Amino acid sequence: MVSEKIRSEVMTFLRANLVCVIATVDGDKPEAATIHFLADDEMNLFFVTRRQTRKFKNLSENPNVAIVVGTELAPRTLQIEGEAVEIDESHGDLTKLARRPGMSDIYAGAISGDPFADIKGMDFAVFKVIPNWIRWMDLDEKKKKEIYRQVVP
Repeated sequence: MVSEKIRSEVMTFLRANLVCVIATVDGDKPEAATIHFLADDEMNLFFVTRRQTRKFKNLSENPNVAIVVGTELAPRTLQIEGEAVEIDESHGDLTKLARRPGMSDIYAGAISGDPFADIKGMDFAVFKVIPNWIRWMDLDEKKKKEIYRQVVP
């Protein structure tokens, strides 16, 4: 079981970051994409994608994903594996996701009452990633050593 201190560090890190890389599978070939995401209190991640993307096609055929949330300068990463399930667009966290910095630049209608419905000619899908494995890597500043901690399971 992960300590409350580590869980709090992970949640702070997730909430401080807007973008991650998600890997999906096309047959036996991995494909990766950068996405904007939102995390809830249970460390589930939410994201939006157009139904016309390779990502959507891949997830329709194989819901298994790997995700990395990392930082550019400080050596901290969160590696996540889990299952991406399509959810109903009325989910309460979507308005929060739509209002995150950068989202309105990508999804032009994202500030309206219905976060993604105003974008003409686009068919969006919303996914929830339910983690089944999470590993947190941080740097011990004093020892200048990477520390890996299993968060889930």
